[in-house]
Amino acid sequence: MDYLEILQSFLACSSDYQNSNYPNENLSISNLSLSDEQTIDSPTFSDSIKQFTLFGGDKHKNRLKEYLEECRRSDPSFPSWESITSNECFVDKYGFKYNKPNECALIHYICQQLSLFYKSQPKIQDDILWEKRLREWKKSLYPSAEVKFSIRSGILAKHRSDFWKLCINRQIDDIKKSKGPNYYQFLCNLSTDLPKDIANFDHQIYLDLFRTLPNNVKFCSKYSQGISQLQEVLRAFCLYNPRIGYCQGMNFIVGIALLFLEPEDAFWCLVAITEKFLLPHYFDSGLVGAQSDQFYLKYLIELKLPDLHHHLKKLDVDISTITLNWFMALFIDALPFETMLRIWDCFLFEGTKILFRFSLALLWMHKNFLLKHTDTISLFKAIKYSVSVTFDVEELSKIAFSGLKPFPKRRDIQNKQKLFFKELTTKWQKKKFTNISNFCNEAENIQDLRISCACFVNEKEIWICSGKQSEGNVMLANTDTGKMIVQDLTTNCKVLCMVYLEDYKMVLMGLLSKELVAYDSHMKQLLWSIKLKESILHISSVKDEHKFYKLYCGLANGYLTYIEFNSSSQPCDIFDIKVSNNPINYIEQITDSKNHCINLWLASVNEVFVLDQKLLKNESKFEVAENQYGPILMLKESKYGVFLSIKDSSVLHLYDVNTHICKLLFDLRLNIKLNIEIDDDFSFSKSRLSCYASFDDLVLVGTGDGFLYIYSIEKYAKKKVDKYHKKFSLITPLHRHNNSKRNFSIGPLLLGKILEKKAKIRRNSSLPSVLNKADCKQSLTKTKSFGFLNTLISQGCIKNFSPYWAINNKEMKNFDFNMDLVTKVKISDHPVKCILRKK
Repeated sequence: MDYLEILQSFLACSSDYQNSNYPNENLSISNLSLSDEQTIDSPTFSDSIKQFTLFGGDKHKNRLKEYLEECRRSDPSFPSWESITSNECFVDKYGFKYNKPNECALIHYICQQLSLFYKSQPKIQDDILWEKRLREWKKSLYPSAEVKFSIRSGILAKHRSDFWKLCINRQIDDIKKSKGPNYYQFLCNLSTDLPKDIANFDHQIYLDLFRTLPNNVKFCSKYSQGISQLQEVLRAFCLYNPRIGYCQGMNFIVGIALLFLEPEDAFWCLVAITEKFLLPHYFDSGLVGAQSDQFYLKYLIELKLPDLHHHLKKLDVDISTITLNWFMALFIDALPFETMLRIWDCFLFEGTKILFRFSLALLWMHKNFLLKHTDTISLFKAIKYSVSVTFDVEELSKIAFSGLKPFPKRRDIQNKQKLFFKELTTKWQKKKFTNISNFCNEAENIQDLRISCACFVNEKEIWICSGKQSEGNVMLANTDTGKMIVQDLTTNCKVLCMVYLEDYKMVLMGLLSKELVAYDSHMKQLLWSIKLKESILHISSVKDEHKFYKLYCGLANGYLTYIEFNSSSQPCDIFDIKVSNNPINYIEQITDSKNHCINLWLASVNEVFVLDQKLLKNESKFEVAENQYGPILMLKESKYGVFLSIKDSSVLHLYDVNTHICKLLFDLRLNIKLNIEIDDDFSFSKSRLSCYASFDDLVLVGTGDGFLYIYSIEKYAKKKVDKYHKKFSLITPLHRHNNSKRNFSIGPLLLGKILEKKAKIRRNSSLPSVLNKADCKQSLTKTKSFGFLNTLISQGCIKNFSPYWAINNKEMKNFDFNMDLVTKVKISDHPVKCILRKK
């Protein structure tokens, strides 16, 4: 028996599913199900395997092993028999993880993979032919009969990415031209100061991130690159089309696209699907477009499958309960993966007509099986089950393109769609009670965000950059006169960040277009320009002992670009270092007592990477937030540690530079110190932090509602008595308001409340007896907390305690911190963008 015949005999078992009693559990051979893959327990399938084992013994099993080894010689990534039969998890070429639970599923899986492997091996002439086709289609892709036949027969796997990009660009070429270059990068960098309604989409996006293809290595954990790319694309689409925003199901569409396309191409794929391929209002709250297609599908079922239509009508079954998800998710999680890819290939070229063709073909293919079920529940299960095991994509394609003739023409389909769409739109508008006009207008004005970055160039001058996606402008502000003048200096796109190199009298700007440009700060002339790998999100400069500058650029692709300058202010050495899979959106220098930079803290989504400044070696990293919903807004060093905050949050964090432990959480909205960070309710806060800076003992904070808050930092000792008195602990503040009333509870004597609700003194009867003396009690009632311990020490109440107290004063870890509001000022009705310190 030829091996292909063996494979076909095994794969034929899948077509016998429709004649068997289907399992109660959900089957997902394509591994797109959110649940773990279930056992195949179809009687017909199991009987076939038993017959195979009975009549063939180990003979055919050994032959399967031989075929596996033959495949591994051509493709080492193909699984071995041992790895499949053991409990190891095998990852296929698309990144999906497989772990077969029993011999039935195991043998079927092996035969399926072998069949796909041999069928997918392209002949040399086929590969050359497809390369020639793609070259011709890039010039002109006309939907002729020959082109349709080539695509319907299947795209070679190695050319799928190029073909998809070709189809997408063909649809949205006019949109891309109208938006201009670097539009996607522009949307990705609008990470702050978003309209409230757009920011609120983040909640649902976050909830769906980890539900998207969880058994694919690209999306299996919060550290996976696909998760950050998925969030980036979905947020960019919300900014692009706030009328639709985000709808459940989009995450799966983008997830599949990211398996074959770069994030920018996946974004334009979603744009093409929502605006070109599908009807309007397909994904908004009314789902009018999606419902219109379901009405037309029912019409086609009545036309092409009258017996099934009568059966559904008799059982009072609404087929759109199942098929609506086929259309909105483009058959994701409904079909085996290879079958779904064939539909996507055809859909991206021919449009919505393909969805109708394959929906009817699936129902036609399993019609006899469905007609056997006479109750609603079993029929629903039968439809889902039979579709999920449709491995024979060739037979399905044959039915879709040949078995349904005559099929309505594209013009007739469009006319029917418009008719149903008009009827449903009229009904929907009568029920509609929300007005989204203001919402859309607010979103359209996102590009009017003004200041993007600013820096001092001398004691009096500030360079301020503003502009839109396709243009950047420079304004000059004078701190003495308080006037700002627009300069005759523009860039070809938005300026994302800038830094001033004082010795060179040069201003460096990082542009959206991936360029780093240098301008003379006096003459306002362009000196040079270089192009980096990705958009530059943040720049930090360090002057070494030889007075040469080193530049660190955080890129949108997670790389840190290191640039050295020579004496003539020209970049001489450029290196790229991979730091993270996510964008590096902020870089902060950590200095020693002599103000020499020793470390770099790099913020990437919700993580901070600590790098040695000289060696650029990754020393450590730590997480700031438990989820990637809240990326880090910015980092700022202070004498007490490093301040940081999460985007759209009103909580300010203070981290120790050595231990990387959070020492302070302060909520500006509530104006209180938090013991632990409160879980974000994903509500949009007007009091969110937009920028901040630290000057000595003060912290200046700008907020989204245009206020400037000035806080003083309070440091107080965190004290614990030595091991002989470890049952007694005390927290004493070093700085409080003079009019505050503080009494203490020592031993059995209750003298009042201490500090506030969070500060406590533990009472215990085993305290030293010296503390119960009358003079000691009297001193406790008269002295303030500032001198409490010093008073006890000076009176000799606590012996051998002074050395321990002195050590604590030397270590920052033994101090607690708080913030005291000095004043707040209303600066503007718009968010405060940056705070600069005059040199």
